Amino acid sequence: MNPIIKDTEPFIAFVGAGASAIPPSQLPTWFQFNDLLLECLCDGLAAYSNNRQPTDEMLAAFKERRNRTPFFPPDFQAQLMEEEVGADYFHVWQSLETDVYGPVHEGLAELASQGRLSAIITTNFDRLIETALNAKGIPFEVFHDAASFNTLQLRSTSAEYPLLPVIKIHGSIEDAASLIDTLKQRVVGRPESLQQTLDIFLRKHPWLFLGFSGADFSYDPNYLGILNAADVAKGFVFLAREGEELQPGVRQLENAYGKDRAAIVYGDLSRWLSETFGLIASKHRPNLANESDDPTQRIKGNIKQWVDKLGPMAMVNILYSMLKSSGLETYAHWLLRKTWKSYRSAAETQGPSYARYNYNYGVSLLEAGFVYNRVSLDTDMNNFAEWKDSADQNAYEYLARSYSTGKLLVAGGQLASLLAYRGEVGKAISLSATVTEDAITGNEKLQFCDIAIASVPIYDMVRVFDPVSLQLQRCLDITRELGDEPRRAMICAHLGRFLTYGGHFDKADDFINEADRIGQRLDLQDVILASQAARGRWLTDSATSDEDAVKLLQQVAATLRAFNDTPLYSKVNLNLPDPRPVQIKGRSPALCRVLLDLNRAAFFAGNNKVINQTLDELDELTIEHFPGYCPHYYLAYAECLLQHGDDKQHRLAADLINRTRLLGESSGNPWPAQAADNLAQHVRLG
Repeated sequence: MNPIIKDTEPFIAFVGAGASAIPPSQLPTWFQFNDLLLECLCDGLAAYSNNRQPTDEMLAAFKERRNRTPFFPPDFQAQLMEEEVGADYFHVWQSLETDVYGPVHEGLAELASQGRLSAIITTNFDRLIETALNAKGIPFEVFHDAASFNTLQLRSTSAEYPLLPVIKIHGSIEDAASLIDTLKQRVVGRPESLQQTLDIFLRKHPWLFLGFSGADFSYDPNYLGILNAADVAKGFVFLAREGEELQPGVRQLENAYGKDRAAIVYGDLSRWLSETFGLIASKHRPNLANESDDPTQRIKGNIKQWVDKLGPMAMVNILYSMLKSSGLETYAHWLLRKTWKSYRSAAETQGPSYARYNYNYGVSLLEAGFVYNRVSLDTDMNNFAEWKDSADQNAYEYLARSYSTGKLLVAGGQLASLLAYRGEVGKAISLSATVTEDAITGNEKLQFCDIAIASVPIYDMVRVFDPVSLQLQRCLDITRELGDEPRRAMICAHLGRFLTYGGHFDKADDFINEADRIGQRLDLQDVILASQAARGRWLTDSATSDEDAVKLLQQVAATLRAFNDTPLYSKVNLNLPDPRPVQIKGRSPALCRVLLDLNRAAFFAGNNKVINQTLDELDELTIEHFPGYCPHYYLAYAECLLQHGDDKQHRLAADLINRTRLLGESSGNPWPAQAADNLAQHVRLG
């Protein structure tokens, strides 16, 4: 026996997923369960689409995206799923329900019968520990949620444990609401009452880690407060698998505790308890009759039932979100389009999942720049088919439906952004204010944050800085409170931009760095792009380096152009005598701001080539597609003319300034008139 765990002293058993993964229970590990879930979702889509979607490619991309993310990859995918279907996501874990326990569970029950255990702590959702304890006739009490953790904390201070505590720190399968599986749940951390109890257990008893990889310690070195307790804790023994490389976080823990209070031992998990403690295996297990079943296929069947119960629209929403997060925007857009055009039935066009589908498709179309129906319906409706085809590619239709019928406030936020891009800035301001107030009134914290993110182009067009920074700071506090790292990252990027606009360069620098750090860690490409764009503006406005700003913003612009150059789908007009596929491409409205910043950086760097290139590109982009940014383009053009032009060009600048005033008035944007008045003072007319 290792001297840290003495022959007579009770200890804490800390049990990880490995205990349930070995035969006969053979429950999947976290990654294996994630694989089964992804496979069932893709199988469901294949059936729904009659095999008209590239589900094999999707599945490979999901797994590759997950595996290349350094820390706890499945929990980010879990968060994407939970955002699409809400609390229903957690019910999928009930697919693990079984009563087939294994040698670790049986060994712990035997040790409990000998009085060797002070408590059992587990990260597992399953109830196999409880099943084994019941089979052995051991009295125990389960603590798995905030309320029970409070009870446990009160007992730990008085040292009253009439029954063996079984502490399930990530929740328990019978109570889906208690399960901790998403990224934001893990970032928020554990209830204080649970942590206080664990602190007491660390000081009073040695711990034995069984079937636990220790990956949590690599993500969070002070996981469960164990590292911070190194000076006062009794110590631990960590059972590792033979031939497996130890996690760096476990090595760090070993070094902190020292050789006298930390021991890494190697062995076969299925035999280690019985061999180490001289336990005799039970001759009778009432649950062994089920061991002939294939556990993986049984669990996959249960997951399939969960997918079927969700319904097609919820499944499409999940897969869309997963595809988008995997960088497969074209596949994501194609899935939404085909669902609208070919897959959906009348029965699926109602309810929360349909509202969410409309929101997702609306955002996808908005990000690709489809913000108009450019076909006017004739009074005799002879061109209805052409009008309807164009309407089906108009983000407005979907966002308006999601907001008005589905009551999704965030759809109203995105709709406001769309109106601003179309040049209806006054309407955009009003709608954004309405949905923001509704989110505050309804205490819809995440929707409040999403509306703020969606409204960033509006704030940018009206050039409001300090009030927006305060609102984004409030959103930042909310995302910290809720542990929402992806939203926090995007808010940091936007906050860095608006603080830069306001001249608060040190604070802006910190937020842009934080956005990039989270974006790189979670491989959030949209966040990385937004933080790079904000950094480009910061480099110019802070007078750090106009040349570096030009280089960085050119890279961002090139990325957005590459998105524009990628066909979203192909279209064939069968009414033509020689029908040929026409590739349909998008135009990212985000390119407007990047080109304006690139033009500004080139202006200060004296790079005339880039100045002319950006002005040419902005001319088409703003006048023909996104007139909300047209006043900004006119003023940027006028400023270049005033700086480098002759009297003729000054007259052109004066004309651009007048057009800016008219656009501001017609769009309901108060900023252009003031900016035009300021610039007009520099006009020299011969």
